[in-house]
Amino acid sequence: MEKRIIRWSQSSSFGSWNRQHINAVMHSRTLSEVRIAVFDKTKGLYEDNFTWVGMSGNPSIDYWDYKGVYKTDYHSVSGDYSKIGLYFKDFKFELEFAAEGEKFIYKITPVVLHEGYDFFVGFLSEAQKGNKNENIVMKEMGCSFNTKEGNISIEVEGEQSLCSITSPYLGVLLKGKACAYIKGNNNLNTKEAEELINRKRKEYMSSRVYGEGFLGEGVVEAIIKGTAWNKVYDNANKTFKTDVTRLWAPDSCYYTFYWDNFFASLLFGLEDEKMAYDQVDSVCSEFKDEGYLPQCAFEWGGSSMINPPIGSFCLLKLYRQYGDITLLEAYFDRLYSTNTYLLQNKSIKRDGILQLRQDHTGAEENTFNEILGTGLDNSPMYDNAKQVNMNDIGISSIFALDCRMLGIIAELLERREERAILIDRYEKVKEAINETMWDEVSGIYCNTTIEGKFLSVYSPTSFYPMLAEIATKERAERMIREHLLNEREFWGEYVIPSISKENSAYEDQNYWRGCAWAPMNYLVYQGLKNYDYNNVSHELAIKSLNMFRKNWVDHGWILENYNTITGGITKNCVPMYTWGGLMAFMGVEEIFDANPVKGIILGSLCGDLGEIKNLKIGDDLYDISSGKELRIFCNGELLVEVDAPAIISRFYLSEAMLSFGIEAADSCNCSIYLMDRKVEVTTKGEIVVQQCKSLLG
Repeated sequence: MEKRIIRWSQSSSFGSWNRQHINAVMHSRTLSEVRIAVFDKTKGLYEDNFTWVGMSGNPSIDYWDYKGVYKTDYHSVSGDYSKIGLYFKDFKFELEFAAEGEKFIYKITPVVLHEGYDFFVGFLSEAQKGNKNENIVMKEMGCSFNTKEGNISIEVEGEQSLCSITSPYLGVLLKGKACAYIKGNNNLNTKEAEELINRKRKEYMSSRVYGEGFLGEGVVEAIIKGTAWNKVYDNANKTFKTDVTRLWAPDSCYYTFYWDNFFASLLFGLEDEKMAYDQVDSVCSEFKDEGYLPQCAFEWGGSSMINPPIGSFCLLKLYRQYGDITLLEAYFDRLYSTNTYLLQNKSIKRDGILQLRQDHTGAEENTFNEILGTGLDNSPMYDNAKQVNMNDIGISSIFALDCRMLGIIAELLERREERAILIDRYEKVKEAINETMWDEVSGIYCNTTIEGKFLSVYSPTSFYPMLAEIATKERAERMIREHLLNEREFWGEYVIPSISKENSAYEDQNYWRGCAWAPMNYLVYQGLKNYDYNNVSHELAIKSLNMFRKNWVDHGWILENYNTITGGITKNCVPMYTWGGLMAFMGVEEIFDANPVKGIILGSLCGDLGEIKNLKIGDDLYDISSGKELRIFCNGELLVEVDAPAIISRFYLSEAMLSFGIEAADSCNCSIYLMDRKVEVTTKGEIVVQQCKSLLG
């Protein structure tokens, strides 16, 4: 299969490319960059590397604790508006960017002044290729970028500093005590520049997705901030990609991970359909000749490992939300090929139970790479790497999920042969897991040795059979009651620890040794919902959301992982990590879920008020308010109103039809508003299937 890049999004021409320079804006077509640096006049110190390092209070990552981000503000997904607060020692300033077409304003605002510091506005041309000063024609207060891809004119409005500076780049030195404006391809005066900034800010604020009630305090907006601020330009493929974190990406190129970027597609999907699809493409475009999608990829290569195949699950959720069949058509074959590769190369008996196996050379490094493929790098489940020869319940369950999701996609695409194969694979792995990986004595699914002996090192992956609907209802009930909700093992104020509290490694609180991880919580949450444990799934969602909220509100962190003893940052964690947003996303899914099997689900039975606004479903914008009553607005008009806590499932709206089912704890009245008509339906707490069908006719 050839490598191909599908550019779904229509992003602005502006963004950034270097992980360390959140203080820069680059015009992607010409690779012309404006970078804002701080110049310490007293020491002659020039500093232009700014990112989230330094904001955590964690010595293991704060090796530059004198500079960083003090406020992560808005960043439109398209890139045409952004604002960030930075600090250098006790000097604070804001950078605000706004663009219309090829015209832009980049504003510098000092917040906490320091007499000893100035701003240096640097100009870089083709910085990703080593910077070409010959493309830059300097002016007294600005420059012209003259490249074969086009020209960019820059004018700088501000008070020039007369200090001498040695800088690695051409640029203009400004006094650090007043606002300055960098104007690209325009000669706007100050008032006009402010009007452009205010206009773009207002446009974004009015169109952004946001939450209220238990989704308030900026947590929904934080999901988008965490994804959009980690977006960087991939010059090799001429597109924007989202890194798992800017702190990991190599200086001059992108760095994507399979399950990280698939999860990022769900997060982006809250606000921007096409950027969500771009995340899928950033993974699927890295398809290897051997027939699989690798664990990670970067400009000069990628890994030979494979992450748990979560892609089809995410793809189908995006399809349920937006209804674009071309998304499924574009990537089915690559996901199906990866599924087949796993079965043929990772399952000894070809029954779908996947193994971790010691490398045939016996090299510990190669065996560790096998562990890295699980995504659970240093989990105690894989201690003593030289002895890793085991059947893995987590990746086997996700393989089963992949078979099931791909089977549904194959049916939608009318790929009958592949559908039959995938159904057979699912049934075989389901039977094999139930027969060989359920420990009746302990009441939980377990990893096993290759010979079939149960390994009693429990992690949340033991609950993944619920994700793939492998467990019987009786087994699911027993696992939840005896293990998940057992405070000696997994439950508590801060959940879910990545290893049972009874394991000695829990106290480490180091990465997958006791910390809570957003994707792990999210997959367990999905399994609970599959079995209608709505009270438990709601409690898990709120615990995860509150842990996310505290760290976001208090510190501006979207953590890679969470300490399950304190609920805060750990000793091995980055403070701005894309998939950390899944902790808040579970709260969103309490009132909006694009379920891969059941379709659109709206509302909750919990009765707590939660609201999400400006959410796109299909081609329409929805506001959803769920609490003591459920209200659904479509494009600003009230569509459905239920006078009690309720869940609407299989929601479908077209020009010819509105259909859904209702579940409510008590009898309730449902009012439907269509084309100036109001239809009232009384329910008795039972699911009512398609009772509003064809009302538009």
